[in-house]
Amino acid sequence: MSDIALAVGAAVVKVATKVWLGAPPASSVGDAGVDTVTEVIKGRVAGRLEQRRVRRQFEHLEETVAGRVLAVLGHEFADVPENEREAAVLAVADTFDASRLHDTELYAQDLDPLYLERHIRATTPIRVRDLSPGAVALFDRVLAECCTYVILLSTALPTFNAAAFTEILRRERTLIEKVDELLARVPEPDTGDTAAAEFGTAYRRHLMARLDRLDLFGADVRTRRYPLTLAYVGLNAISGTPAAARDPGRSAGDAGIQETLASTRRLLLRGNAGSGKTTLLQWLAVRAAGRDFPLRLEAWNDHVPFLIRLREYVDRGLPSPAAFLRSSGRHLRYAMPEGWVEELLNSGRALVLVDGVDELPERKRPAVRRWLRDLVEDFPAARYVITSRPAAVREGWLDDDGFTTAELAPMGPSQIRGFIENWHAAVRSEIVDVEEHERLDRYGSPARGAACSSASSPTGSSATISPTPRATGPPHTFEEYLAARAIIDQDRIGMLIDKAADDQWREVIAMAAGHATTATREELITGLLDRADTEAPRRLRPKRRRSGQAGLEARILITALACMRNTRQLSEALSRRLSVQAAGVVVPPESDEHAQALVSAGEFGLDLLLGSPGRFQPGDLARTVQVAARIGGPRAFGLIEEVTRELAEKGPRFASGMYEPEILHAVRSAWTAFDPEEYAAGVLSGTVFGESLAVADPSLIAALRLVDGLTSLSVEWRGRWFRHVEPGRLGRATDALADIGELSGLRSLSLEWLPSDLDLSPLTGLTGLRELLLDGIHSARLRPVAALASLERLALCLSDSGTRPDLSPLDRLPALRRLVLFGRRDYDVRSMTGSPGLTIVVSPEATLSGEERLHPEVVVDRSQGLRSAPGVPSVNWT
Repeated sequence: MSDIALAVGAAVVKVATKVWLGAPPASSVGDAGVDTVTEVIKGRVAGRLEQRRVRRQFEHLEETVAGRVLAVLGHEFADVPENEREAAVLAVADTFDASRLHDTELYAQDLDPLYLERHIRATTPIRVRDLSPGAVALFDRVLAECCTYVILLSTALPTFNAAAFTEILRRERTLIEKVDELLARVPEPDTGDTAAAEFGTAYRRHLMARLDRLDLFGADVRTRRYPLTLAYVGLNAISGTPAAARDPGRSAGDAGIQETLASTRRLLLRGNAGSGKTTLLQWLAVRAAGRDFPLRLEAWNDHVPFLIRLREYVDRGLPSPAAFLRSSGRHLRYAMPEGWVEELLNSGRALVLVDGVDELPERKRPAVRRWLRDLVEDFPAARYVITSRPAAVREGWLDDDGFTTAELAPMGPSQIRGFIENWHAAVRSEIVDVEEHERLDRYGSPARGAACSSASSPTGSSATISPTPRATGPPHTFEEYLAARAIIDQDRIGMLIDKAADDQWREVIAMAAGHATTATREELITGLLDRADTEAPRRLRPKRRRSGQAGLEARILITALACMRNTRQLSEALSRRLSVQAAGVVVPPESDEHAQALVSAGEFGLDLLLGSPGRFQPGDLARTVQVAARIGGPRAFGLIEEVTRELAEKGPRFASGMYEPEILHAVRSAWTAFDPEEYAAGVLSGTVFGESLAVADPSLIAALRLVDGLTSLSVEWRGRWFRHVEPGRLGRATDALADIGELSGLRSLSLEWLPSDLDLSPLTGLTGLRELLLDGIHSARLRPVAALASLERLALCLSDSGTRPDLSPLDRLPALRRLVLFGRRDYDVRSMTGSPGLTIVVSPEATLSGEERLHPEVVVDRSQGLRSAPGVPSVNWT
């Protein structure tokens, strides 16, 4: 059988080579008499030694495909007789050998495996007449698999040009390893022998091949396309809806985006230009296609993604469900079974990802809202994630339709470092040229440190384009940059002033201010202020012009403030005029749009806040703190200190105030923007803000010792710092756990996304701990928990896979009264008798082995409707 599998491998690699060459066979291989990979090599590589080296590379690819075919045979068709299996696999090899790829459509960049398979079936004799039904099913399965391999191999090879084979020689093992990795990530086929299952498999595989890549702008290297899953860095989200306020103990800025996604089926995600909205949706689509979401989002693994980019519908109607695949491949949508998308939407297995409400004109956004409302009314069980820039949609834009609204938070220092490291790793993974590697090494630690500093500052010049991961195609912010440059070069300031009230032009105008000379910049901002003054409703008193009635005036002034992001200085008179006009509209910030305007203005925005006599209005305090944190610096730190002192002086009035949750979120989230120890000691310690904290940044752990009064702590061990397999990760995790183990005042502790093999021994020092949540740890590591004699409540979501988690160490917890078990696990309680008064709360996905051996007075509660990982952060202990 191995010889026949090798024949299939050779046939697949030959077809992949034809597709890779990018031209019909009459001009390359096939009909022109060049019908093997060896002949292709002879015609394009000079020297017998080099030819042998390239041929070995392709032979390894053939062996890799053969190994995948043998794996399919062993796992799925073991009941088919050996001779029938050999005949079926040989028929696949003959089919590929006989294929003639004349259709120019086969050489398009968005070729998908299903189209290739159907083309081969339509143009090549299929000799399966003498095979049994089982062997025919095997033939169909292997043919479909091999079509997927053809596409992956053709994309793994370097872009075909005169130097392509030279690059193959340079890559050697790198190319082989990349192919192995790509094949290993091919999504498993859908179960079932139906057209829907066949199409679902082809669709998910096509999405993986097409979307798991991005363009990183700013690298001066020949290769521009890189793996998304390697370059991606996790983001944070700030919730802007009442749902976030229900858990005031958590820091909104410390909420990972995955936690936000897991908490709702409908999310409106707002973020500024370049904040990562499009890349996030692309990452979600890739993860859903591969069914490899991390633990927090494991409930999403049975979902099928539909990525809808609204910028494609500027001049056309919004898509019906049947048209959701318009952007996912020219051929796939024609092969889709009737009603396939609607069935997924109805069953709740559809993940609808809608990108870029802001990229449609303002006049069309009400239609988008009606379209979304119709979708959620017709298909309420589906999941929805919608993105937009804040200026395009008001707060609560989709609240009436059951959407949670969140805003992408600016990256903190550790995320910025992680992004830069990921970016370098992504570039390094693809380049093979020695000189390019040396050039990348020259952008070492000093350059990365400088990049971190500039990325942390909201006042950096937009004239410097930093590498920003975006979906394939020109990024929107890059187009805006080029437009701004062209407008300044053509001296069309009047046009910018005319467009000042249009939020789609705001970034262009702000970037234009950065490109302009001092005189031109002053002309632009003066023109904006003149127009704002013209649009101001004169009949309103200044203090009432902030109430949202100012209309065009406010929008133009917000645009003028955005120009300050890229402006080093203004004349004293113009600066004073901007301060007076803007202060009457956006200070204190009553909306997210006002807050963003102040952030965009940088230090100038901070001046406006510090000079405002109304900066301590209760309804605006949370946004005031958020603005200060995003601007950063000593003066911003002083403003937050002043806010917290003001609140402390209010004492009980503040504790019972209606604004408490939002202010708690804002003050705690600001921690990552300043020196961790200074903020811990100066703002959090001894105050209501420091009683309950959530941490998702490793730089904050050591500073926790300075927070007097800390009784409740939640830590997320996510991102590059602990979850990735890299040297020293367990050492860093153990050090952090040792710091936590010294917090003797803790009464409640939540450790989420733990490395499965982390030693929990440092926790034994928490003798007063009453509540503990452990997420991601292996049951073999639970033994130190038995030393927590005062522990009354324990929640577990264990990482055991393939084995039954052993809970016997928990039988030695004398005070335990409530045990909560999450996840799709079969928990072994045979050796855990349990004491009277213990209640075991079990999620619907979990099962218990040995339940009958528990003490008769132990209560097993399955009535609470707990979900798996998405419910972990908000355990209800009552």
